[in-house]
Amino acid sequence: MAEKIAALFVKHVSHPGKYCDGGNLYLQVRKSTRKIPSGVTKSWLFRYSRFGKETWMGLGPYPDVSLSEARNLATRERKKILQDIDPLTDKRARKIAARLAHDKMLSFAECAELYVDSQAPGWSNPKHIGQWRSTLKNVAGPIIGHLPVDQIDTALVMRCIEPIWTTKTETASRLRGRIEAVLDWCAESTNYAADVAEMALAHTVRDKTEAAYRRGDLFEKRARLMADWTRYCSKPAVPAAVVAIRQGTG
Repeated sequence: MAEKIAALFVKHVSHPGKYCDGGNLYLQVRKSTRKIPSGVTKSWLFRYSRFGKETWMGLGPYPDVSLSEARNLATRERKKILQDIDPLTDKRARKIAARLAHDKMLSFAECAELYVDSQAPGWSNPKHIGQWRSTLKNVAGPIIGHLPVDQIDTALVMRCIEPIWTTKTETASRLRGRIEAVLDWCAESTNYAADVAEMALAHTVRDKTEAAYRRGDLFEKRARLMADWTRYCSKPAVPAAVVAIRQGTG
């Protein structure tokens, strides 16, 4: 059995190498690429073998993770092996789950900000950047800004757009494109499943006419129809000529 290392040794050791504490736990000492007083960095490793394959898994840096904490972590990982759970696979799965949980809590407003920030370096016109932020915040924001992205569907996108179709058709068209861009970006650049954005953008609607309508191919036609109907309804009523129905003589 390997001799356990002491806390003082962990604190003062400066020679690069891997030092075994027993129970699959190792202290790794490496030369630092940064200018720090000790000249080395230290971290904890858990070494194990499954199906003939040796794996080294990080348990955290020292001194953020103390010797006693590292031993507790190593014990936890050894118990996983006894339960036929691969420690590194489990660690990655938990990391993905945590990222998914975090992403699902992001609101549309937060995603919109992240999207604009990610694209702004390629947009040379500050006015263009300001317009994106303004429409997403001031027009879409009051309706969907506070909602998690995975709760935004086609009906909510429509609610953002419809109020300004008859008065600001060009702005509404641009807003639709910007909402789509944010939702597409969420599907591609975050851990949202693609169907989250598709639910709002109708990418998978089987009926081609309905899909075109939802995605905006027919929005302009609908806008003109709504405008015509508004103008029709605002016209003063014209008295109609009433023709008496001839009474029967029999």
